[in-house]
Amino acid sequence: MHHSLTAATAHLTKENACAEIDRVLNTLLETRKPVYLNLPIDVAESPTSKPSRKLSGSKELTSEDQNLLQEIESAFSKAKHPVIMTGHELASFGLEKSMQRFIEKTKLPVTTLSFGKGVIDETTESFIGTYSGSLSEPSVQTFVDQADFLLLLGVKLSDSATGTFSQGFSEENVIAVNVDEVSIYGKISQNHHFEPLIKSLETLEVAPYSGDYPAKNDDLASFILSAAPLTQKRYWQAMDAFFEPGDTIIAEQGTSFFGIVPLFLKTRTSFIGQPLWGSIGFTFPATLGSQIANPDSRHILAIGDGSLQLTIQELGVALRQKLKPIIFVLNNDGYTVERQIHGAEQAYNDIPMWRYEQLPNTFGGDSDVFKAYKVQTEKELVVAMKEARLDPDRLYWIEVVLTKMDSPEYLQKLAELLTKQNS
Repeated sequence: MHHSLTAATAHLTKENACAEIDRVLNTLLETRKPVYLNLPIDVAESPTSKPSRKLSGSKELTSEDQNLLQEIESAFSKAKHPVIMTGHELASFGLEKSMQRFIEKTKLPVTTLSFGKGVIDETTESFIGTYSGSLSEPSVQTFVDQADFLLLLGVKLSDSATGTFSQGFSEENVIAVNVDEVSIYGKISQNHHFEPLIKSLETLEVAPYSGDYPAKNDDLASFILSAAPLTQKRYWQAMDAFFEPGDTIIAEQGTSFFGIVPLFLKTRTSFIGQPLWGSIGFTFPATLGSQIANPDSRHILAIGDGSLQLTIQELGVALRQKLKPIIFVLNNDGYTVERQIHGAEQAYNDIPMWRYEQLPNTFGGDSDVFKAYKVQTEKELVVAMKEARLDPDRLYWIEVVLTKMDSPEYLQKLAELLTKQNS
């Protein structure tokens, strides 16, 4: 099955091990896609020869790459209303800093899809917000859709990231650079090299942008505390105020992801989500893996009760490894995202009601490694948040009680759009 799931596979023997390992790793470096090596136990300790070649990594620019760069430079010189859209493929190749330098040098308006959020520092002056087709903030949607030139970099225009393909721009105004291909105003080419192309954007002679940017929505800019029961809107206002520079934010593909899309992330923030396949349950173990890999960043996970129930067993790993993320478990009594878009009263969107606050203790934790809260009001939430920030040496487990049908505005707009399309 791995032939269908990966960019390269190999069954290792003592005769082919070095050559096959290098071949597969080169594919990984060139595509940044999953690869698979099968190492039989009776081969693992066999002697073998030294590798015959070095790993190649990125390639040099070709004449086709140079021509494309000239095409992009020319397009910017002619455009009166250009926009850059960045995507997740930039993060796959670790190109965020290179992209950031290009944006700061040119001051060009830049947006991103939700599938790619965090690639650009969202405190940058020219970052206009997250684009989601007709689900975008109206000022962002109009600004992007009316662009006379769009440069898409590492972007995949998937249904979930574009409001079910409701983008309003035409490929006639678009140059799209992806890992697998390049589209120049609708004409497809596959003779380009993604990584060196992106790095070479900094060398282009592009006049600094001197136009206006759309006004940014400040609806979530502040959170004034009250003792009222929590709502999705107020919860996300509190989360926006809670996030700090340098955090790693992980949003489960449910109300959590839809709640975070409109926010402007703080500087040096990393973001993890799964809006393409919608693989619920993914983010809980992903949080733990990312926290192990980057212990200096405070990891903050927002995950719904339904998604959590798929991978809750990893809580034992988190406690054993003494990991220290802050985990917000949204208890809204089932699959609220599915209730909004399909089957509001259907039994398949109901789940067992667990005692979420007690789970860390059930999985073997004690007060030395975790602190648990159950919050139902704004005041209770902020108390838990403040303590979690002041205590970086324990895992914080915060159960957030919300009503069953309450959801972020972004999700409500998506549900309305889907209803219209299906009617």
